Amino acid sequence: MSSLPYLYSFNGLPPLFPGHQSFASVNGGNPALEYQSIDQFLADRGIKPATYARYSVQREIVRRFMGSPGWPMDKDQQLSFVRAVIDLGMIWAVIATYRGVRKLPGDFRTALFRDDAGTPAGASSKGRDTLAEYYASARFKAAGCFVRREEPDIMCSFRGEEFGLAVKRFKPDNLERHVRKARDQIEKTKRPGVIVLDITQSCPMIHTPFHGTLEQLRAERDAWVDQHFFLPMRRNSKAWRLDQRKIPYVVCFHHCAGFLTDGSIARVSFMGNSGMLPLQKPSWRESAMIQTVHEAIEYARATLPEATP
Repeated sequence: MSSLPYLYSFNGLPPLFPGHQSFASVNGGNPALEYQSIDQFLADRGIKPATYARYSVQREIVRRFMGSPGWPMDKDQQLSFVRAVIDLGMIWAVIATYRGVRKLPGDFRTALFRDDAGTPAGASSKGRDTLAEYYASARFKAAGCFVRREEPDIMCSFRGEEFGLAVKRFKPDNLERHVRKARDQIEKTKRPGVIVLDITQSCPMIHTPFHGTLEQLRAERDAWVDQHFFLPMRRNSKAWRLDQRKIPYVVCFHHCAGFLTDGSIARVSFMGNSGMLPLQKPSWRESAMIQTVHEAIEYARATLPEATP
């Protein structure tokens, strides 16, 4: 598998400019090393994954694939590998943030290593919902935030500022429902918060194997994310009552994998960030909060290259 350096770019607007967008993208990681490292982590803590748990199922798919002489020709097998390698990458990103502790969070351990997977890609899945929440938590924890499980889903503390993360997996046709639900969750906490959306399971590359160059994969991903995340957020943030003074930013995670023309496999992770408009001019205190949350997000994006096993 190829390993490319971390790539970072932004649209050149000042950090607090309404509608600010930025993104990070990375390609790399070795699925075989990841599941071996996870196995060792679990063994050291006496955790034995159930046979049909999500981790066990995805691990076996990747193990078989990585041990084969070439790509399987069957489309369904290729898609199974793509979904498995994405899940493993996210699981490893979470595990890597807990290397120094003896015990994994109970709900994460149950969802990924005990409960049966048995859910079609894209369907409602408690396991994948839990993974998305902990993945977002891991990114912000690696960025220097103190994180804890608390409403809306995750509560972060960064440089004296507390803000929540409301994490949702969404499909393009239910984006508004998830955004409004996340907004309501954040507002109930009486603290500022960030809406974190994961669009991975809705991407066409999850349902149709990608074959091409890395540049083509990124271009296809960028066009799709722009159409289904950035564009709707620009058009509807005011109608959805997303006030920058309460919800400074909406973040989008996207993970995909593809088969490259040079014979390698690429797994690419993406984190997009869209700034909201204030419904009223922010006070000095609110402006300071917005700046602090923005810095936490930028640090989180800088952690996007997955931890090396």
